[in-house]
Amino acid sequence: MAFRSEEDGYFAGAVRFKDAILNDGAISDDQVASGADLAASKLKHAHRATYGQAIAAAPTTGAYTIHAVKGATAGVLEFKTCLATAPTGDGSVTVDCLNGTASLLSAAVTLNSSSTAYTFQAGTVSTSAATVGDVIVISITKSTGTAGTCGSGLMAYADLVEDYD
Repeated sequence: MAFRSEEDGYFAGAVRFKDAILNDGAISDDQVASGADLAASKLKHAHRATYGQAIAAAPTTGAYTIHAVKGATAGVLEFKTCLATAPTGDGSVTVDCLNGTASLLSAAVTLNSSSTAYTFQAGTVSTSAATVGDVIVISITKSTGTAGTCGSGLMAYADLVEDYD
């Protein structure tokens, strides 16, 4: 026998259900106790994948894997990069965040003489999706130009979220 109520209700005592089906979005963050013992498979996992070169060393051109996606789906939320010492003259460093060989950014980040040491510059993430087996890569291209240096101490990070595997 089914019963239906079209109004809000209040129960002063405990209510027990054999089975309950809740609509999507019916439970929000503030309704989950801070000590709740939720299974890892029911959570999204956040990661900050970091990359850094020696503080006193000029950036090295190349592609470097910073994260391997293990969950069924994942996404890059943010990408930032900076140098410990800014480039001088017409020297520059271009840094891109890739999923394998495809850029995740609308444009690579260029660090040049107008950059400030230890001040992170953000790339605009245009394609964030990744799936199990994908690798997130930092691609670095340096140029000393005709009269400059490319700085030193490159560092970068990508904030990601992924399903539990």
